[in-house]
Amino acid sequence: AGGPSDFGSAASAAFSTVFEKAKSAAIDSSNKKSVSGNARYPNLSKYLSIVDTVIKVCFWIALVLWSIALILVFVGGIMELGRDAGEGIGMILGAIIGAPLIFLWLLFCRLCGYASSELIRVLMDIEANTRR
Repeated sequence: AGGPSDFGSAASAAFSTVFEKAKSAAIDSSNKKSVSGNARYPNLSKYLSIVDTVIKVCFWIALVLWSIALILVFVGGIMELGRDAGEGIGMILGAIIGAPLIFLWLLFCRLCGYASSELIRVLMDIEANTRR
């Protein structure tokens, strides 16, 4: 009967075997078509690449514009403190609370866009697999 160390080494060997199989499946050349697209739809594959780039660019543009707006509201709140303290504090607190919320919203929109393009790729792969 083996001791606890025998069980640990057997579990470790089993895990490494499963890990190696998963790693080789991920590197397998048949999975590359998921990234580059289906050969039956070369234009759709190009459009999906363009859509991924547009999603990334739009996210960064929106993030930069939101950062500029956030700075302007924050500076406006500081300047407003001299005239109306309540409004100035409200603007500053609104900027502090709104900053992470808008960032999360932009991130959510970006992830939804990527998920949509990935869904189209999955449908292309399903179509390719059903034709075999």
